[in-house]
Amino acid sequence: MNKADHEFCIHENYEPKNKVPSMIYLGRLVGRGGRNAINKYDLKKRSYINTTSMDSELALITANLALASPGKICYDPFVGTASFAIACAHFGAMTFGSDLDSRTIRGANRRNILTNFEQYGLRSHWIDGFIADVTNSPLRTSRCLDVIVCDPPYGVREALKVLGRRDGRGKEVVYIDGVAAHTYGFRRI
Repeated sequence: MNKADHEFCIHENYEPKNKVPSMIYLGRLVGRGGRNAINKYDLKKRSYINTTSMDSELALITANLALASPGKICYDPFVGTASFAIACAHFGAMTFGSDLDSRTIRGANRRNILTNFEQYGLRSHWIDGFIADVTNSPLRTSRCLDVIVCDPPYGVREALKVLGRRDGRGKEVVYIDGVAAHTYGFRRI
């Protein structure tokens, strides 16, 4: 029957080493799982990745746990090639991210984060990406985010081109209302 109003399924329960089912269940199909999303977003099929790209299954699980959904704004402060942002966009959220490594944000050979969103038809869910150090982010004082999902760097896995100078010259402390910007917004106890 095509386009039936209800779909019924049979589940057979087998005991180990038995050829005959010990129990048979008949039930109405209520919904299907999202297991096909794991294959859809597989890193092997993604157009823009690097060595630190997060596995698609773990990114989808994390986005689901974070309750990414339509109407929410998701931010990844360590966006890399946007594995978490793509997973959040899969669930309907608007996403954006930042990274300290300018090369991952810009991309190479006409491939970048936006290329991944276009590959999956999620272009409308990517707001933008910007280069920033999470300790001195322009978002520190605003409270506009619904979800923050990320995989912070816990070890050196890839060479990083850092903005600024190694000798420390040229770095000026930014003050907001007489308070150093990197501590602004924290209440003194």
